[in-house]
Amino acid sequence: MIAVVFTLALAFVPATDAANWPMYLHDVTHTSKASSSSITPQNVGTLVQAWRWQPEAPTMSGQPAASLDASPTVFNGRIYIGANTGVFYALNETTGQVVWKRMLDYVTAKTCSSKGITSTAAVVPDPASGALTVYVAGARNLYALDPSTGAIRWQTRIGPAGSATANDYYIWSSPTVVGGRIFIGISSQCDDPLVRGGLISLDQHTGAVLHTYWTVPAGAIGGSIWSSAVSSTSPMASAESRASASMPSISEAASRQRSARFPR
Repeated sequence: MIAVVFTLALAFVPATDAANWPMYLHDVTHTSKASSSSITPQNVGTLVQAWRWQPEAPTMSGQPAASLDASPTVFNGRIYIGANTGVFYALNETTGQVVWKRMLDYVTAKTCSSKGITSTAAVVPDPASGALTVYVAGARNLYALDPSTGAIRWQTRIGPAGSATANDYYIWSSPTVVGGRIFIGISSQCDDPLVRGGLISLDQHTGAVLHTYWTVPAGAIGGSIWSSAVSSTSPMASAESRASASMPSISEAASRQRSARFPR
């Protein structure tokens, strides 16, 4: 079982905007850089383990093992992270104690292994209400959660319904939240079978699917987007961006075109 280990400097630094890490790779441009300067080359050698936490073991038949593939999201004194079991957790940043947990979803083993949450959460205000919201994907569904309680505000399946006898669709991508929309990739779980890949745009407030950009033509399979979309201010690059000229461009960071297959 894989544990989460957090190390802090000699004195705990309270959560501030500078200390927050609100989404995958920190921001929608994926800078992987925070503005906090509490850890420096001069004091990094003084870091010590403050606490250790690991997700709970599976409790249901077919549920994946307890491990961690997602990255932690840190916001205002809480840490949000999903486990391979399909359970999503909110932890106290100071103590590592579980504040709340919520079962999202997982897929059982068929043609691939069982799998839960890989996606890294984003904590962003709702564009209509202004209320902070946690956006995270399970194995097949995207969720909007209340950050205080874990209550589900909405959930939306990503991609087609899929097969009951094969592990076809799975969400490897983390949500990119920008301009009142959420962008997330459509992908296969382990390429057995391949699926038609793409990028979905959803309404951030309601979870309604607005547009789908397919990486390969109708009737073809492959081109899964396993990575997470990145936003920039460069000229419109994707089908989704061209459909809405006021939006920043969205790039498919890692579309797996190598697996594309076209009908003859």
